[in-house]
Amino acid sequence: LNSVAIAAHYALTKDGINTVAILDIDAHHGNGIAHCVQDNPAIRLVSLHEDATANKYFVRPPVLAEDDPRSAKSDDSGPNGNIMNINLTPNADGAQFREALQNQAIPFLGDADILLFAVGMDTLKEDWSS
Repeated sequence: LNSVAIAAHYALTKDGINTVAILDIDAHHGNGIAHCVQDNPAIRLVSLHEDATANKYFVRPPVLAEDDPRSAKSDDSGPNGNIMNINLTPNADGAQFREALQNQAIPFLGDADILLFAVGMDTLKEDWSS
């Protein structure tokens, strides 16, 4: 189960909520959220994460589980086109992050009735594991 995905589906049961946007900011791809929302076009998800294929410190390249339909690739938009993956270079600075938010994430999420955030703390510079 994924708390932000549950919240998104629940929000759609409430009066006046017809669309939900999720912004997932994390060092890692939000495949769990993507898996939970991919079949509902009323939910749009942006996963803003580090490009794992460009990080020389990962012990092994990311592996897509056979039962996981979503990848971190920027061209994987899900079966309904409601998912956007934004891969940032390792050690991306504030300007790169701001550009991705302003020019990609915010326009894709559109004018949803509610915006939910999933924020991984592993994006912190002090977290040696990211």
